[in-house]
Amino acid sequence: MFRKKIYESDPIYTTMRVWSDWGIRYSYRKVEVHGEEKLPKDGVLMLTPNHCNTLMDALVMLRAHKGPPVFGARADLFNSPFIARIMFFLRILPMVRQRDGLRNVLKNKDTQEIIVETLENDVRFCMYPEGTHRTKHSLRALGKGAFRIAIAADQKFGNDKPVYIVPVGIEYGDYFRYHSSSLVNYGEAINVTEYIKAADPEVNEAQLLNALSKELAQRMSQLFTFIKDDEDYEAKWALTKILAIADRRKGYGEFGTCLYDDMIRNREIVAGIEKACEERPEEMKELFEDVMDFERSRKKGK
Repeated sequence: MFRKKIYESDPIYTTMRVWSDWGIRYSYRKVEVHGEEKLPKDGVLMLTPNHCNTLMDALVMLRAHKGPPVFGARADLFNSPFIARIMFFLRILPMVRQRDGLRNVLKNKDTQEIIVETLENDVRFCMYPEGTHRTKHSLRALGKGAFRIAIAADQKFGNDKPVYIVPVGIEYGDYFRYHSSSLVNYGEAINVTEYIKAADPEVNEAQLLNALSKELAQRMSQLFTFIKDDEDYEAKWALTKILAIADRRKGYGEFGTCLYDDMIRNREIVAGIEKACEERPEEMKELFEDVMDFERSRKKGK
């Protein structure tokens, strides 16, 4: 391993990266990156995608950018010194979560300094603010780590170049089926430097973090097929898929021609379902029961 800093170039990593990107591209029937034109060019970028598909989320994010980003991953993966060295080689840093205990959370200070230095050297940092993954079209409550890092970076060099948090939506045609599809969708970045300047001087850090978290969650939820994580989540997602297939059979768009357009149509369907739930709750409850009966029989029949 040739580099001393995690953000420095490495010839072995560069060679392996070519094969990794090739493998991801051909693991999916279609791969699409949308919204690259929204990425600011005048500052440093922290990418914050939703986390819905374990390691694949990192690999599709890696392929979406030609440069060598640095990633954050849960700290318990680094318990073995040997594994920790491999993670460093792969440009991955340990991120301690609150559930790991307050004493361990304090270790994030050292990691934070490395991330700030990484950003200062114009290398993108990517972390998943939900803290863990789950195969759902929804969001967990966002942690505050990304915002603390952004504020620390702004304090160090924000006067020279602004710090941006970029919301990202990741969506798959199917979480488990090989040769499905993957969409990486960049949203409008939050200019943390300007956000802090415009903030009320009376606002304390906790309030600032909460405001940034709320803003990021709202922007992230607009970038993929977002469904409220309530008791009817499974039925709503199953009904969305059924109605999307029905639309394609009726000639609404061309299947698979644009993953972004497919996602937008899914969002329209979800909005229609939510509206119907408000206007006709009893009718929709009966429909959801029928949908789940269908889902159970479909899965049973494979």
